[in-house]
Amino acid sequence: MERIDDLMERLKGQMPRVPDADALTDSIMAAIDTPKRIPMWLTALRTVSSVAAVVLMLLFVHLESKAVDTDDASADYLEVASSSFECEECSPAENYYLHIEKMRIMNERKILKKKIYASFDF
Repeated sequence: MERIDDLMERLKGQMPRVPDADALTDSIMAAIDTPKRIPMWLTALRTVSSVAAVVLMLLFVHLESKAVDTDDASADYLEVASSSFECEECSPAENYYLHIEKMRIMNERKILKKKIYASFDF
């Protein structure tokens, strides 16, 4: 064990000498293939397709936001849904029809709210 310790102590003080320090680096660089030049038309094609993808995404986002906007007709539905449909002169069948119509409009209102809230999720 002492011999190993003595050997280790002697090795700690010595710096290794390499006869050709650049030989390893040169051999690694020689083994690396030089990158092939990419044709200009391929680079242009990739650029154009990337720009087209971004434009399409922006178009879809714009169309989706337009579909969620409320127009005057849906604003009238929202106003009508908050009022009462029952009338005293109407028959029970007519009152039932008015009740169903109110439920349909309220359901459209809920769907419209969901679309609006979903448009804010990214």
